[in-house]
Amino acid sequence: MATKQVNNETNLFEAIQQFCSDKGLSKDSVLNIIKDSLVGAYKKKLGLEVSSEADVNVEFSDKNEVVIVVPKLVVETTSDSPFEISLAKAKAIDPNAEVGGTVQFKEKPIELSRIVSNQARQMVFQKLKEMERELLYNEYKVKEGELTHGYFQRWINKD
Repeated sequence: MATKQVNNETNLFEAIQQFCSDKGLSKDSVLNIIKDSLVGAYKKKLGLEVSSEADVNVEFSDKNEVVIVVPKLVVETTSDSPFEISLAKAKAIDPNAEVGGTVQFKEKPIELSRIVSNQARQMVFQKLKEMERELLYNEYKVKEGELTHGYFQRWINKD
């Protein structure tokens, strides 16, 4: 089952590369949009405001893996805070963990709930459409005042 997930993630990176080449977008900007939406989705999963200053990061590894990284404070007994972890659980992640230190907790985005992942997907599509519109606008903004030939192909909901 783990190989299927790796293949899906590999397909994700291939799809991103193909999308960027088709639309003329930079891969870094598309990856940043995906990172922002995954961070927002993870914060919603924890019950935090998306604009909160919690230090949640998304990493894309060389092995085509997507991982959400959250620094958690190691404590004796945990409270309800999503940014605290018990010493026993911290030792399972990092054997050198001590009380008062931090442990980098890694979680796969596949573990997000269905609703949160759908919201993240919608955020990605919305931001990509905005980026595509802006790219098209900037392409023709430069040509303002010039006389060009063309034809009107279609008009569907601002696309």
